[in-house]
Amino acid sequence: STGLKIFLEIPPPFGVFGPRLAAAGHIVSLYRFSMTALYHRVYFRPEGYWEQTGGLWGRSDRDGPLFRAARLASRVRAECARVTEVRDNPRDR
Repeated sequence: STGLKIFLEIPPPFGVFGPRLAAAGHIVSLYRFSMTALYHRVYFRPEGYWEQTGGLWGRSDRDGPLFRAARLASRVRAECARVTEVRDNPRDR
């Protein structure tokens, strides 16, 4: 696997590039954040990539705060660091 560190797909349509990169052997993490405090959900899509949805300021870990002040770039970095072990992507370390 060639791996990827961060993949943001902005603007919609979501899910266009994720399947293509996964099919090419990359480990893909697609982050879809709304401008809300919605809780996060993580899915492993049948197309072979990870998709995380939720609010930019929402809880992503059940032990985390209900609201987390963050900018998009810092939130994506924090989420990548949080899931590195689970997704086993050497380039994320």
